[in-house]
Amino acid sequence: MLAPDDKLGYPDAHYWRARYLLATRDRNQKDTVTVLHHAERAVRGNPDNAAAQELLGRLHLAAGQYDKALIHLALAADENASVRLAMAQTYRLIGSSDGTHQAKANSEAVRAAEYFTQQIQLNPDRADFRIALAQAKKLLREYADSIKILAGEVERLQISSDAEEPPTQEQAAVKAEMKDLYRQWYLAIHPKTGSTGTSSSNANLQLDAQKSRREAFSQSELASEYFIRRLRATPTNANCRIRLAELFLLHERYKDAVSIIEEGAVGNSKMLDKALINVYQQWYVHLAQDDSNVESCLTILQRLLDLDVGGRFALTQLALLSGEVKSAATDAVLKRALSQGTAPATVHLILGSNAIRDDDLEKATFHLEQAHRLNPKLATVLNNLAWALAHAETPDHSRALMLVDAALDSKPNNAEFRETRGQIFALMARWEEALADLEFALQRLGSRAGIHKTLSLVYAK
Repeated sequence: MLAPDDKLGYPDAHYWRARYLLATRDRNQKDTVTVLHHAERAVRGNPDNAAAQELLGRLHLAAGQYDKALIHLALAADENASVRLAMAQTYRLIGSSDGTHQAKANSEAVRAAEYFTQQIQLNPDRADFRIALAQAKKLLREYADSIKILAGEVERLQISSDAEEPPTQEQAAVKAEMKDLYRQWYLAIHPKTGSTGTSSSNANLQLDAQKSRREAFSQSELASEYFIRRLRATPTNANCRIRLAELFLLHERYKDAVSIIEEGAVGNSKMLDKALINVYQQWYVHLAQDDSNVESCLTILQRLLDLDVGGRFALTQLALLSGEVKSAATDAVLKRALSQGTAPATVHLILGSNAIRDDDLEKATFHLEQAHRLNPKLATVLNNLAWALAHAETPDHSRALMLVDAALDSKPNNAEFRETRGQIFALMARWEEALADLEFALQRLGSRAGIHKTLSLVYAK
């Protein structure tokens, strides 16, 4: 055999064997070890094989072995400049407090961008080259340029959320890159604060974060201007509207994001409808951080329900809001939403649990029965319904016990469920069984008045 799995064979055969295994096998641990074996022997037998060096470098990169990856990627880059993008990505992953690796990442990204710019001129139909150029621009924090490239690919490949057929490999790659671009851009504009120490390395990191933020704001303004010009030229371009709305979201300009999408005749495009729902959801999450925004939150939830009757996000948030804020307006919106009959089990579970907390067992039983009908295997529903039935004005201890037993079948060591069953056993005067469950719950849930009260009764029997 030219490329045996257990020893050195013909170098080029090892290389092609590794490529074949990567293309045809599921990547379990055994397969990965075998691929690495062949790539290492290909390089050992022929160090001048740039393709083998690149393959081995990328395998080390995927495994998180960055130092090893850089050794082989650097050897391949002299012959294949496209590898410099992977080197830039590796340096960025390594990071450093003194900026050394950041400088190397930028240097390699610049060289990669130059290479892919030249290649696009020679091969204008190569989508992979344009995606790679966008990635290089992203590493350099040239977000506006990156998004222009990807936006062009969105239009060229006719990528749409309305498409009924699954995306092609090229379309999927562009969508994934666009998503990651916005994620990194958002993190640059809204950097997370880390250590508050005063060391020089921490100061460097803080300065770098501030610089990144300024650059990101500047870049996003340029990108916004670009898409505004595009929209003036082609006002029916839905993709362009969505990209501009996403940029507004980066700056938390929610009203502007809503306006730009609604101007695109929402209702006639599933893609625009979906984008508008996403904007409202992000707007709600932003407002919900402040308790004084209850009225605005309620307005947004109503708008979401108008756009997507029975939408899981809106109904769930509405149910949670109703448990925190008691108001006629909240109750009215919730009542209208529930009258559609499309609320998922989670919503009824929240409402039922809120009712138990408020000692309204009749209301609790109603909602928990609905939740049980919609999802008869959801353990928390089984437990809470069991509690409501056992403590109702006319209790049904037998059914309550059956329900909580079903919950414990799936989660036998859940202390909350064990407490519920212990309380039901006590109500049925099954003292020994109650004692076992309640002591189990007490050890894990800590000092709860309800458990202590029932245990004192059990100990007296």
